Amino acid sequence: MSWAPRPREKMAQTITFLKCMECGAENSRPFIEWDYIFKIVEGEKCPKCGGTRSKIVNIYVPEKKETK
Repeated sequence: MSWAPRPREKMAQTITFLKCMECGAENSRPFIEWDYIFKIVEGEKCPKCGGTRSKIVNIYVPEKKETK
């Protein structure tokens, strides 16, 4: 019997949703390791107004689709 590693399953990309604290616009970006809900993020520019303070309002992990 020969040993062979199993192919890795492709993981779905976790998405972080942010809300600008200046204009209220919502945008998303890929999840970063220390993201958590209600965290205030400084330094990332809002695509709408250019503001630099946002709050994380949601973190979304897509469900894995099962194939038959």
